[in-house]
Amino acid sequence: MKKILILMLSITLNSFGQNTAKEYILSGEIKAEKKDYIGAIADYNKAIEISPEFLRAYLNKGIAKTNIKDYEGAIVDYNKAIEIAPGYSTLYLNRGDVKAELKDYIGAIADYNKTIEIKNTNAEAYLSRGLAKTNLGDYRGAIDDYNITIADYRKDIYSSQFLGYTYYSRGIAKAKLKDYRGAIADYNEAIDFDQYSENRSVVTRGSSPEVIYYRGIAKLYLNDKNGGCLDLSKAGELGYYMAYEKIKQFCN
Repeated sequence: MKKILILMLSITLNSFGQNTAKEYILSGEIKAEKKDYIGAIADYNKAIEISPEFLRAYLNKGIAKTNIKDYEGAIVDYNKAIEIAPGYSTLYLNRGDVKAELKDYIGAIADYNKTIEIKNTNAEAYLSRGLAKTNLGDYRGAIDDYNITIADYRKDIYSSQFLGYTYYSRGIAKAKLKDYRGAIADYNEAIDFDQYSENRSVVTRGSSPEVIYYRGIAKLYLNDKNGGCLDLSKAGELGYYMAYEKIKQFCN
């Protein structure tokens, strides 16, 4: 009896204070919320030591590494996560975004294609694929993706906040194809929504300086000097200082 009690005590002492993989995940997520991504990654690594096939740990670690711009490291984590759960569309979407950050737009599009193959209604994948196509100069292909994105976002009131950015992006693609009237129509639509800059950070409703700047440029191409210069002036006042160079060039 004494030996059994000693053994039971030994097991209790050895397990006391040891975190489970899930506890490390939760700890990491709390740190990530506070933007302590290095600390979060350390916790996710501990979770993986305990449970090497813990999908959530690899997904979270990939996100944390993306936030500290360790894109190559993030891809390694997403690769492992995809090995564990090859049918999980979010993993391909996230890996595609990381590849886009590395300017591997061909690789990014392949991941967005896979995302769409798994979940055809993923509007974010169409938007991201459109942006990648724009960067590759495939403006017509990009517009096709933006069209699908806009249609999908209009069905979902909770996603409508991204409509402004999508209209803006489609306007850029149309301008590249010299469809300046179409571009202006999209910039006008964009201004009616919460705006997003190129890194998708939010700015004030109806006053995105980037959109107003590009609308001004499009108006100048259509020989609307008064309207174009007014837009450039407003964009400059809102902090888009590149506009002042164009004002010097076209409006004086």
